[in-house]
Amino acid sequence: MANPLADDGAVDSDEIVRQLVTGAAKPVLVADFQAFSSAPRLSHLVSGQAEGRPVYQVDPLNALSQGRPYISIADLAAEAVASFARSQPADGPVFVIGYCSAAALSVRIATLLARSREATAVLLRPSWPDTEGIKDTFAMLAANLGARQLPCPELDGDPGRCVRRMEELLRAKLEALVTSQGLDGSADTFGELLLTYRSWLAFLLACRNDSLAGWAGGTTAVTVLTEAPDSVTVPGLPAGEFEVCPLPVLDEDNPITPEVVELLVAQITG
Repeated sequence: MANPLADDGAVDSDEIVRQLVTGAAKPVLVADFQAFSSAPRLSHLVSGQAEGRPVYQVDPLNALSQGRPYISIADLAAEAVASFARSQPADGPVFVIGYCSAAALSVRIATLLARSREATAVLLRPSWPDTEGIKDTFAMLAANLGARQLPCPELDGDPGRCVRRMEELLRAKLEALVTSQGLDGSADTFGELLLTYRSWLAFLLACRNDSLAGWAGGTTAVTVLTEAPDSVTVPGLPAGEFEVCPLPVLDEDNPITPEVVELLVAQITG
């Protein structure tokens, strides 16, 4: 059952982190998203090869789908760490895996954990959302609703207002599409779709607004798995302060192949 946010704006941490499998070995947190497809989530694939490690799924979109349209990366990370700390011992090594756009959140989580324990951030194909990327995503989502020329609203200024404006524009197009097809606009499916779109855009905006400067490094080890090892960057970390491991050529039809999962799991079992 969904829990709305408290009046003080605090995030319900149980909506951010949940344990997938139990174990006695070094714990693993996996920040990923429910894909716009039926493909298995990375957190579930890692759980299948966890070898006795407790695996936790960090789902920022689930938190953003509650009563608050925008949550900063710093707040999401703090709530995830607080939730994790309530179910695990306060010491011992921990791994934080971040897939794609979850890279910034994963580095933040690992850095917070590193204040009291050994923490390693493992980033799989990290991406760092920017303004153009958010505009492209908005255009793609609008096109899904039949609006191929819908301009993205201004992304600067109050982020909560930005997210609400994007939601308003997409809602209008969704309602028009539903009406044109003679469908019941009150169906839960349409509301859930719009909420997913809003949450995804809000998370990308939070990533764009975040700065890793002064967070990464120090006691936080960072490893990046990518098909382009010569061009990978981690904001806030100079080259040489993070490890890079090459991946096989990307399979566009199935980006998370068994081989990729094996290479990823090897980083936390080796």
